[in-house]
Amino acid sequence: MPLKVLFVLPDVRPELHIHNGSIFEGVAYLSSFLKEEGHTIIKYQPTKSVSATPLLALIEDENPDLVCFSATTNMFKYVSRWAPEIKKAYPDIITVCGGVHATSDTEGTIQTEGIDIACKGEGEFPLRELCRRMETGESYHDIPSLWVKGKDEIVRNPVAPLPYVDQDYPLDAYPFPDLDLFEIENTFYYKNRFAVMKLSRGCPLPCTYCCNKMFRDQYPASYVRYMSPEKSIEFIKTYLQRYPGIESIAFLDDILPMRMDWFREFIRLYIREIGIPYTARCLVNIVRPEVVQLLAESGCYEVTFGVEAGGEDYRYEMLKRRQTDDRIIEAFQLCHEYGITTRANMMVGLPKEGILEMVQGIRLCSKLNVKFFIVSTFFPTPATELYKVCVDEGYIREGTMEDIPDSPYNMGSALRQPSVSVDEVEFIRRYFSVLVRLFERLPQGLHDGLENLLCAKWLPHRLLIVASSVYEF
Repeated sequence: MPLKVLFVLPDVRPELHIHNGSIFEGVAYLSSFLKEEGHTIIKYQPTKSVSATPLLALIEDENPDLVCFSATTNMFKYVSRWAPEIKKAYPDIITVCGGVHATSDTEGTIQTEGIDIACKGEGEFPLRELCRRMETGESYHDIPSLWVKGKDEIVRNPVAPLPYVDQDYPLDAYPFPDLDLFEIENTFYYKNRFAVMKLSRGCPLPCTYCCNKMFRDQYPASYVRYMSPEKSIEFIKTYLQRYPGIESIAFLDDILPMRMDWFREFIRLYIREIGIPYTARCLVNIVRPEVVQLLAESGCYEVTFGVEAGGEDYRYEMLKRRQTDDRIIEAFQLCHEYGITTRANMMVGLPKEGILEMVQGIRLCSKLNVKFFIVSTFFPTPATELYKVCVDEGYIREGTMEDIPDSPYNMGSALRQPSVSVDEVEFIRRYFSVLVRLFERLPQGLHDGLENLLCAKWLPHRLLIVASSVYEF
């Protein structure tokens, strides 16, 4: 008979003043796959740090056959706390852990007390097969992509190849993500009349700091996949019918116009059948007049670019971001010429980055006429190239990976390195936007002097951080 499956999604985000829960798109797909097979899906998604007690009470009431955790690296600590208590109270319930952390550190995940199965890579087909075999009483120890803990050994199965990659649009064979799994009406986005969605999977870039590279390494070059333009429009219509009142869409695809044949046809259909404003993410290197014109004509009013760091050589050598300052400036200017506002993603506290390089990033951003900045502190995600650099150099602060903050990208640096102090990194993060505006307003002749001031060792960074905290409070 069909199973009852409980998804457990720790979702603690203290950096947000109001947080009513995120939308886990990957889990929404898992739910759709399982619901097609007749399984019952329930969800537990705490948005505050809590003990295992509420989860255990839910399990007592619902009596699920399978408990599925999904967690990022900073949320995995909750999994490691709750899973042993679940197994102690309910030893017959099978526990599975998937998500970014289970793929980046599969060995650590399967070794965690209370975890029976770890999923490496995408989980729709492995999880569906696991449920099928549990229904029929078959052994599930040989399912590709699953590492299974037995009494005497751990079975480490190879990652299953992606399905349908011989088709032009592999995602057309997938059901739409389960829109009913999450309380979308309660989210920040919906209350501001936004729909949030993705029409593709994967990113082709080799960035050394990003988990996308780690996921792509599990698969062949076909990791980047799209819904067809027609199915994309159908999905958008389904979303808008399910949640009326939406006034704009935030497309969270890593690079929306990456595949131009898809993008041209999608835009043609979008203008004709949808026609509401939207935001998108893009890549500096592919921006040219045709791309920006299509974006502008179809209602795109804001584009987010990943600039990430100042200094061309550093971006190229350390981050594998092959984009010059001139090309970055040109891409932002082109968007502005077509009336599209811009956001820039930046990181501070990167490995082997000094305060001079961070200030160079500020100076670069002051030339972009950016409306908003998303500035985050670098955090070493396991299995990425920069994580290995941090380990090899001994940069990671003792205890950091064992007790990761809920929001490591908005707090003090996880690294202790000779090129920059923890206080300098936090000072730059907190004052980044203010300093960009200061460079914008100061005469060009004073820019070098301001740079020297910001790089001065005698600057009271700790005092300025405290002042910022008081102001924010």
